[in-house]
Amino acid sequence: MRKAVGQLMVFSNAVAGYEKQFNDWYDHIHISEVKRVAPEIISAKRFNLTIISIPSEQRDWQYLTIYEVPNEYLNDVLERINAAIVNGEMNISDAAEQLSSLVIFADEMY
Repeated sequence: MRKAVGQLMVFSNAVAGYEKQFNDWYDHIHISEVKRVAPEIISAKRFNLTIISIPSEQRDWQYLTIYEVPNEYLNDVLERINAAIVNGEMNISDAAEQLSSLVIFADEMY
């Protein structure tokens, strides 16, 4: 029987005027560091978002990264990523607008 796989979704923004630096860092450093810290991640895909409609009280994001993670490893993955950031094992770019990030995990239902 196949194990359930969920989607760890990270919505993020670049600091205004630093989009190129942000994307270079994300594509060439960040994703490989995340996968090194959490080898259970099956895949990672990045998207440039175009917001069609959003309620006024919501914040809009420029980018979305979706990491495919087996449900059973989610807590371990999140703990190791957070620890690696706190311990300085992962490089966080100054071009990343850190306070606007949103992380959501969607469990696969069937």
